[in-house]
Formats: sequence, structure tokens, C-alpha cells
Amino acid sequence: MKKKIAIIDLNVTISSPAGSCVRSEILGLLQMEDLYIDLYTSKCDISHPRLNIKIIKVFENVMLLKYLTFYLKCFFKVEKGYDLIQTTQGQYSYSDITYAHFCHKAYLSTHWQSAKVKGIRKLLRYINHSSQAFFERISFKNTSLIIVPSEGLKREITFNYPNAINKIKVISNPVDLVHYELPNTFEKNKERLKLGYLQNDFVIIFSALGDFSRKGLDVLYESLTILKNKSIKILVIGGSESEINSYKLKANRLQIESQIMFVGFKKDIRPFLWIGDIFSLPSTYETFSLVAAQAAAAGLPILVTKLYGVEDYVIDGINGWVVDRNPKIIAEVITNILNYPRLVDNYGLAIKESIKKYDTPYFYNQWNKTITDMRN
Repeated sequence: MKKKIAIIDLNVTISSPAGSCVRSEILGLLQMEDLYIDLYTSKCDISHPRLNIKIIKVFENVMLLKYLTFYLKCFFKVEKGYDLIQTTQGQYSYSDITYAHFCHKAYLSTHWQSAKVKGIRKLLRYINHSSQAFFERISFKNTSLIIVPSEGLKREITFNYPNAINKIKVISNPVDLVHYELPNTFEKNKERLKLGYLQNDFVIIFSALGDFSRKGLDVLYESLTILKNKSIKILVIGGSESEINSYKLKANRLQIESQIMFVGFKKDIRPFLWIGDIFSLPSTYETFSLVAAQAAAAGLPILVTKLYGVEDYVIDGINGWVVDRNPKIIAEVITNILNYPRLVDNYGLAIKESIKKYDTPYFYNQWNKTITDMRN
């Protein structure tokens, strides 16, 4: 007997952190031949005969308006009669399954004050987090099951929403290990030279869609001013044009502009991971950093603060470095790495082993079982 479910997510593309996980889930679910899916989204980069994509047009330039228009349009456009409705948290209030990748209430109460962003950008982000906290509360109250990517986020949601304790389940985000593995044909030194890096440069990869302050780019900047070593470089993937320009100006003020490279958004970040020596994300808050897991799959040792999700596979002194969000400490770690360069290769091999438990087939199986159990 044919089953039809609805999945609601703003952006189901490979470049969206949350949406790429929904994308992987859909690809796995479509292995079930009796299942048909209606996908309500503003963007999607996959197709399938049993996947019916219902495009919801949104305001693209302002994040708050983007979420609000998507929410309101879905409220009126999502049809009735589905066997199951799944939504990404807060994007639709009346679903059977809520897929949560963040806890906005927790972020506002514990991490927001440490954000260094100022002015109108800070105000807009506060309004955005506040509105999403409002909608996530409704979503968590009405849903039957909440799926989260890490034990840390599970703890946080159940602390802030005690009524969710009996309806929350962990399914770790997927990493396509084969996709991110460094190919034998990739000429690392040649590709580094194309970007202007010298053979002896030490390249730190930093990647984020935005919110560079929370993610820790300021801290990495400050560590460079302490190190005073021009061969240490930071390659920054992602960021809006305005945020990139702001951080270029900051690099100029700190006189480290020759050490910073911005490449903007990339649909395929693999070549940039492959030219790096380490990956760093000294963030104040993550629920499961997908890009850190992708960097690990690419064989990059990870230099991070203690973060949800990442804490499950990065072991300090074994396959990476877990540090306080302190530029002096980060500078000391980088100095130690430069003194013992073999650590990069050794930790790179170790982190690839640690990330194997997040391979995509396991993710498929977990979601397929969850959907099967829910619709029966």
C-alpha cells in the first residue's frame, strides 16, 4: 500500500547545513518503494519520480523575513491527509516529527551575551533568534517526536523544554566519507600554489555560513597577532559579502591582511579542505557542526572548543585539540603543532577513523526505521 508523507524544510540543498541533512534523509527514504514524498521548500537540488517538490517563494535578502514568509506560506499551503508530516524545527507548527538542529531559547539565555557582533546586525540577529525561539516552542509542544543530531543538543532541549524529555531521539548528522576523502589524484601543493600559498605555509581552514564572531574567527585573528608568524594563514569559506568586508577591514587594522584569504560561499568545499593543514572552529555554540565532520572525513585534524556533536569524536591529544576559547591558548597549540609537524599526519589519520561511525548508510537506516515505525 502506497504511503505519502510531507517534509517541510526551507532549503534542501547540499550547501545548507540543516537542509543537506534533510536532503540525505530524503534520498534514504526514497529507497522504500512504497513511499511518496511531498517536499515543501524554497530550494531543492535533487529529483526523483516519487518526490513531488512544492516550491515556496520567500524573501531571500533578510533572514528574518525569509523564515517568516516560509512559515506563513507553509501554514496555509501544506495539504491535509498525509500519513506523516515532518518539519525542520519551527518551520511548521503541527508536525508528527520535528527535526531540530538548534535550540534558540538556550542560545539566547546562555550564549548570546558573548556575541561580539554589534549594531544593526546584532539587533536583527536577536530578533531572528527570538522569533525562532517562539516558533520552536510551539513546534516542540505539538510534535510527537523530536530528532536531534547530538546528545548535547538533546540535553539542552530537555533542560529548556522539560515536556520534550519523552519524545526526543538522537540521529547523528551524516557524512559521506567517500565524497570527502582526499583523492590520490589531487595535487595538494599545486593547488595551494594556485591560491598563492607557499610550500611552507601553514593553512588553517575556517568555514561558516555566517556569524563569524560566534564561530570564532575573531579568536583566530587574535591568535595570529600573538604568534607573529607570517607563514600561518587562515582560509575562510563562506560568509555574506558585508560580513567578509567587515572582517577584511578588521584584518587590515590588526595588520594580518596578508595572512587571511576569503573565498566566499562554495557549493563544493572539498578542494579547499584538501589544501588545508588543520581545520579550526573555536565557536561558542554548535549543536553538530557538519562542516567540522566533513573536514574530519577529509583527513584534517580539528582544533575546536568543546562543542556538542564534535565532543563525540574529537579527542584532545589523539585526533585533534579541544581548547578554551582563548587566543593565547590557541596560539600555544599552533606553536606546538609547528614544532611537531608529524602531529598533523598522525591526527589526520586518527580523525578519519573516528568519523566512520557517521557514514551515510547508517544515517539512512536510522531514518528509514524511524519513519517506518511512525507511520505504522
